[in-house]
Amino acid sequence: MIGFASPVASQPSVALVGHGMKEAAESIGWHATVLDANLDPNAQVSNIQSLIQQDAGAIASWTLDAGATAGIYAQADQANVPIIGVNSEGSGVKYAVWNEIQQCSPGGPAEQTADLIASKFPDGNVVTIGLDVVPSWASVADCFEKAAKQAGLTILAHQSNNSDDAAGAQKLTADMLTKYPDVNAIWAYNDASALGASAAVIAAGKTVSDGESDGIIITGENGDSDAIQAVRDGRLTGTWDLNMVEFGWLIVKTAEDALKEGTAPAKTVLRSTLWTANNIDDYVPPKDRDVSFEELDIVE
Repeated sequence: MIGFASPVASQPSVALVGHGMKEAAESIGWHATVLDANLDPNAQVSNIQSLIQQDAGAIASWTLDAGATAGIYAQADQANVPIIGVNSEGSGVKYAVWNEIQQCSPGGPAEQTADLIASKFPDGNVVTIGLDVVPSWASVADCFEKAAKQAGLTILAHQSNNSDDAAGAQKLTADMLTKYPDVNAIWAYNDASALGASAAVIAAGKTVSDGESDGIIITGENGDSDAIQAVRDGRLTGTWDLNMVEFGWLIVKTAEDALKEGTAPAKTVLRSTLWTANNIDDYVPPKDRDVSFEELDIVE
């Protein structure tokens, strides 16, 4: 059995990780179990403890608080249960799998998004919406802001959407639009926040750009179904699809290799895909995709 210590299973893209893990596990005769921490680091520690007690062969964990999990990761190591870090690294994580969006690599998603904005609005003004309480997402926001500045853009403001929903982002964006009416682009760490920002922009009587048309560029991340529809409808400029079903398969593949005398790579990165008006007609829903271990699109 392989377990997944999910940070927040209600988030659609994270739920797809569990779906992919279950598909992949079944394909090799394993069983996958998902336990939800609901953004509570203490609950995540308890969930990992439960998975150890259930004799999990490996545990995938998207770390909420590295300090809180260090002890339980050590316990897993003592029990010979490898921890697969999901967009996470640190003490006790021997093998890590990453979405490309989580890597601040040259030419990666952060730079591509910044270039998309700069191509329409050279010297443009940008506001960002993150989730600063989750270290991995805070680092993604920092990466984008660095890329934006390198592309000649100005970051007017950053807000943390601690409610982690569209309503919270809508309120934050409405406030920022009042303070910064000349904003050209809004970068959001996930699709719920991007959709909330879009609702605020439309409510303010402004339009959303498709990347080439007039209006405010708004980008999200996760490739949620609502965001895909919003791209089709012209309510969102783009969304980065983390290919989370495939990511679930990658986690299981890494665990399988790790259990074969530690043959798994220490770090593996899965490519992310940007969906915009230019390629949205090619989109296939995650659960309808044909996925296999052999066809995973690995960056490194």
